Amino acid sequence: LVYLGEKPSNKTKLYFLRLVEGKLVESSPKTEEEIKVELSNPDNLWIHVVGVAEINTIRLIADTYKIHPLIQEDLVSTIQRPKIEDYT
Repeated sequence: LVYLGEKPSNKTKLYFLRLVEGKLVESSPKTEEEIKVELSNPDNLWIHVVGVAEINTIRLIADTYKIHPLIQEDLVSTIQRPKIEDYT
């Protein structure tokens, strides 16, 4: 993957929201290891991604959820217009 777009002003930030025993638990992992721990149990998890310039972070999430490689490329191409495609 290669980031396409304007030079980012900030790093990619992740905010994880997880439903645990009826309560919403929020976390904001900073390291790759912390991200891997959060992704190890993807059930009941909402991931809010701010910025897509850090390719390794995006790839880690995409691989966890088995996101198609062409969609991964589209995710990190911020100069592209929005579109809909069926990859089935």
